[in-house]
Amino acid sequence: MFSSAPIIIPTNDEDGSDCEHELTPLTPTSRRHKKSPNKQKPSSFDFNQTEPKPKKMLGPPVRGVVDSLDEVRRDVKELQRQQNMWSTRRSHGVHMVLTVRATEPGTSPCEAAKWLSISLLIIFVQCWVLSTIVDESSYARCVNHDDCHIGEFCAPSPLNQRINPGACHDCYVTTLPMSRIETEIYWLYVDDPTYWSSAVSHCTSTDTLPLRCDFLVHNRLMLSGGGVLVLLFSAVVALIPTVADLDQAADERAVMSERGLYKKSSSPIHVSTRALLYISHTSRVHFVPLLVVAATVGLLIADSLNSQNFLLNGLAVGFASNIDDLISFLIVSEAERQDVETFRDVVGGCTGFVRGVV
Repeated sequence: MFSSAPIIIPTNDEDGSDCEHELTPLTPTSRRHKKSPNKQKPSSFDFNQTEPKPKKMLGPPVRGVVDSLDEVRRDVKELQRQQNMWSTRRSHGVHMVLTVRATEPGTSPCEAAKWLSISLLIIFVQCWVLSTIVDESSYARCVNHDDCHIGEFCAPSPLNQRINPGACHDCYVTTLPMSRIETEIYWLYVDDPTYWSSAVSHCTSTDTLPLRCDFLVHNRLMLSGGGVLVLLFSAVVALIPTVADLDQAADERAVMSERGLYKKSSSPIHVSTRALLYISHTSRVHFVPLLVVAATVGLLIADSLNSQNFLLNGLAVGFASNIDDLISFLIVSEAERQDVETFRDVVGGCTGFVRGVV
């Protein structure tokens, strides 16, 4: 064997001097091989070797542990990145917190009704604010006819049945026959020929387009290209909170599904909770977005069509539609928001509207 040649010394050879001369350089080499045996490789291995091996060799068990630790580190970094991304992108809604409280295992029907009643109260306040914006922007309050836009007159308000203040209506209403119920109501509210005479005189002098909104036609002529861009920007700003609410509503539905509120064998506690949650969820998904769109359109076209009014009115609608998230920072602690956020990410998955888009 080649590996045993350095340690075999022939003793019966006639030419001992030559043999001793040949073994002399092999003695330090053999010592080096004893100190570091891994540096000397067979010639067959050197020729067949396809890739260099690392200097520090780890056994299969150690290498497997290191690979597993690297995978765990990568997973932790990915989870931290996603958590930071969602914490900066999305707000913690109060409805999600109240839903988790109401559906907590062991919660009594009275306690669940208390939390869900708070949620419904917030939705009612939000709808009332948005409805008021729609009404005020569509039918501005007035005391006399000059307070209204061109082509409109100050009519009696259907709510308080008086003209101090009244509501601005298009002059087209004055041309309707008496068979129309709203015309009869107007006459019953204000039975004053002088008032109606002044209304007819005002409409005759200002209503140049009887079948169109005069002030909208007039304002559209003053609209510039920059104003159109600001209008689109303001509309997007006003609708962003609505998209976030739809995402939160989808997460709430995932919470209800995860806690078994959609099973036929639900207990009476779950049935009562499910009814309140259904009302809350339906209101947020259908009624609130409709009111937000109506309020946005009403505010953006009610005043003069310029960049200043577009931006201010868009921010106003965005603030009104974001009331629930603002309330959450007042009544929900930071620790509970973090717990609810973690629970939502676990049970929600990719059910949210924004997550599905992203």
